[in-house]
Amino acid sequence: MIKYSETKRNIAELQLNHVELYSKMTDLFCQFDPCRFINIGLPKEEYNCEISEILSRIAGLENINQPEIKEIVDEVFYQWLNFEFENEKHLDNFAGKILEIVKNYI
Repeated sequence: MIKYSETKRNIAELQLNHVELYSKMTDLFCQFDPCRFINIGLPKEEYNCEISEILSRIAGLENINQPEIKEIVDEVFYQWLNFEFENEKHLDNFAGKILEIVKNYI
């Protein structure tokens, strides 16, 4: 299991080493706001753990494609937040947008 202090360090490293990528991912997560965190007034940093985990997992892939990203996103949201996407089309669209962003950095 990942320790909270390790997660904070990973987030900080990702933010420092990949400023533009992390910023674009944060904007995307705030736009999609799957858990409605932003909608209820929580700060955009609320998704930092999920963004970092998703980026870490994507970095380990040999071939990046939308179905794999979709699976990663679904797993991460369930693992970290016990959240399940009810709308499959919303998850597909979200994964596609993540792919559009990350393919420019890999």
